[in-house]
Formats: sequence, structure tokens, C-alpha cells
Amino acid sequence: MPLVRKYLDRTSARGDSNRALRTPGILLILACAFVPMMDTFIAGVALPGIRRDFAIEQGSALLSLVLVGYIATFGALLIVGGRIGDRFGRRRVLVASVAGFLVTSAICGAAPSFEILVGGRVLQGATAAFVMPQVLGLVTAHAGPRRERAISWYSSMSGLSALVALIGGSALLDLAGGSGAWRWLFLVNIPVGIVALLLLPRLVPDTEPNRDQYVDGRGGALLSVTVLSLLLAMSMSTILGAATLLVALVAVVCGVALWSHLRRCARAGRQAVVPEGMFDNTDLRWALILMLPFFAGAGGFLYALPQTLQEGLGHSLIAAGLLTAPMAVGFLVSSFAVPRIRARLGVATIALGAAIQAIGLAGMAIGVSTASVPLMGVAMLLIGTGQGITLGAMNAHMLSLVPAELAGVGGGVLLTAQQVSIATGAAVLGTVFGLVVQSSGLQAAMVTVLVVQIVLAAVVITAGLRSAARRVG
Repeated sequence: MPLVRKYLDRTSARGDSNRALRTPGILLILACAFVPMMDTFIAGVALPGIRRDFAIEQGSALLSLVLVGYIATFGALLIVGGRIGDRFGRRRVLVASVAGFLVTSAICGAAPSFEILVGGRVLQGATAAFVMPQVLGLVTAHAGPRRERAISWYSSMSGLSALVALIGGSALLDLAGGSGAWRWLFLVNIPVGIVALLLLPRLVPDTEPNRDQYVDGRGGALLSVTVLSLLLAMSMSTILGAATLLVALVAVVCGVALWSHLRRCARAGRQAVVPEGMFDNTDLRWALILMLPFFAGAGGFLYALPQTLQEGLGHSLIAAGLLTAPMAVGFLVSSFAVPRIRARLGVATIALGAAIQAIGLAGMAIGVSTASVPLMGVAMLLIGTGQGITLGAMNAHMLSLVPAELAGVGGGVLLTAQQVSIATGAAVLGTVFGLVVQSSGLQAAMVTVLVVQIVLAAVVITAGLRSAARRVG
């Protein structure tokens, strides 16, 4: 610990809060954000190998914890991570969180049991939650004239990280081969993390710590426990049995305590983990409701797809990765077209994207049923294109509704809601997927998930058109 503290002090001392963030520094901190994004997708590629190596029954809800544990803690701690970066200096916190991500990646890669792997993923998600706010904060504070370009690069990373994870992860698994090959998907983070730790003090300026910044530790803890216990109850109901009610009770009690805590903070005039007035805008509440089914559907799809392609349809690792590539490419390309489409259609852009996605989902359902590779390839392109349009338009719409004085923490709250929605989808649809797998097989289970996702897309289309009509009215 003294060595760690000495290193952190040295990185802080080197920082000059007035120094500009140049292109190499921007690329470095974007790489720090890229790896946690990639680990959301790359774990999906690893699921079949993890299931086999730890002798987990096919269709078991336990497997979803590899995704749910990471995404849930990632989302639940984002807001607290941003506040801690403000208080102690963003580069200093970024260095510490990158180091933590490196260590937890090693734990996941070397995990001798499934329980330790899940614990490592939970801790890995927690460290990722402290990485992301610092990246955006450093870009905002120090990128100067390069700020718009840096934000554009950041926005495109979601599609790019999916592309690298799905194709690169599959290629790495194929190269490593044999039992335990999935471990390399986590261990590959270690050299990247070491390089980042060496270069961050040299290329990235620090921000001045704001010792007056209040960190709502109690609110953050209550939010985290509420989210984790709720998702545990939803994803593990078939395994926990009657104990599910106890876990759900913990979620309810912590949720009520969080609500009371937020009310007390509002009366006392203190900053809370979710600021007062955040959701006073009716349009913002509608936008949030519109967002939840979209991300929940994406979470279930992310969980079920790799297992179906590899174990249900019998595709090789490389073939499965290449088959998912059109989705990532469609997402990446369409996300750049969102500003032009929004200029013409406004909020209705969300409905357009969801409609394209729904067509792709229907095609994918037919493709999975008939094992048609060409149809699945086209369907994946449509799914990715629709998702890119929907997500880009949704983010722009919601952030435009957040009060200007709450823009920073508001973005964190919305990102938290997105991550929790993905985890919810992985938990709930993962349970549905597992039940159908055990009764009817992987192909039927994947079609079931796709049908549910089409229904969720229809909800997004309806809500998007409603929001557009409210704006016109």
C-alpha cells in the first residue's frame, strides 16, 4: 500500500491542471475506457467455454452472473465514481481504477472456481465504474479545441469495442484453443493496463481536487445494494427457490431506505447520489421509460447469442465472430448518421431505429430457425443499424432534457440507468432463455428471446412516436 500511495502522489505531483490534453493523451484515456466497454461484449464470447470448464448445466441461470455481476456494479457505481474523481483529482482516480481493473482482470483469468470468477467480475465492474467518468471529465476539462473530436471518438467506441470483442475475442479463443482458452480474454487486459499506468502520468494532466465536493457514500451504497439484490433475485430465482423472496425483500428495504435518504438530502440541501429535480421534467421521465425496454432487450440478446451460435448451431469460434460482425459494423456506421437524421425527424428518429431493429430481429428469428447463415448476416446488419440509430437519438434526446445545472451528474444517472437496464435484460431474459433451453433446445430458446425483443422494440416505437407527438403538440 505505501508503494501504491507513493505512486499516486507522484502522478498527482506531475500533473498540471492547466496543461492541455494532446492527441496522444486523448487516445490513451480513450483506450482506458475502451477496454471496460470491450469486456462487456467479450465475456459473452467466453460463456460457452466457461460453462464447459466449470461443468455448469446448459441453460443454467448461474451463467448469467458472469454478465450481470459486471454490468450491475459497473452501472450502480458510475455516479459515485464521478463524484470521487471530482473530489480527489480525475487522473489520480483514473490511475487507481486502471490498476484495480488490471488486478481484477487477473483474478478473473486465474479463477480456480466459478464463484471466484463471478466475484472477480463484480469487482471488475466496480473498477470500470471509476474509469469511465474520469475519461469524460478529463476530455471536458483539458481537450480544449480537440474536445468535439474526442467526444466523437468516444461515442463511436461502443460499436468499435463490440466489433473488436466479437471478432478479436473469437480469434483469440481459436488461437489459444483447448480447455481454459476463455481465460485469455481477461488476461489480455493486463499488458494494456500496465502500458496505461506507465504513460498516464506523462501524457495526461490532472484536475485540481475539489475537497469541498460532497460524496454521497450512503446513497451510493444503498443504490448499489438495491440494484445488486434486485438483479440477483431476478436472475437466480430458479436456483434460489424460496430464498428469492428474502433477496427481493433486501432489495425493497434498501430501495425504501434510498428513497428516504434522497428525501432527507433534499430537505437538508445536500447533494445526493441522484440529485433533486433530476426527473421533474415529464418528457425526461417518458424518455427514461422509453430507454428501459431497449437496453433490457439488448442485454438478453448479448447473453443468448454467443451460446446459440457456438453450441446451438455448431459454428466455430471464428465463424460465430464473423457472423456477429455485421451488427457491430452497422452500429458503428449508423451512429455517425444520427445527427443528420435527427435534424430531419427529431425524436421520431428513435422510432425509426427501433423499427429497423425489429425487422432485423424478425429476420434473425427466421434465420436461427432455419440455420440460414446469409439471412442471419443480413439480419445482424439491420439489428446493428437500428440499434446505432436508436441509441444515438435516445442519448441526444435525453441529455437535451436534463437541466443544464445537472448536466454532468445527469449524464451519469442516465448511463447508470442504461447499464442497469442491460443487466436486467440479461438477468430476466437469461432466465427465460435457460428454461426454454432445458425444455426445447438452444434454437427455440434464442427464437423466444428474439420474439420478446421484438415486443420490446414495438414498445420503443410506440413510446418514440408518442414523444414525437408531444413535442409537436
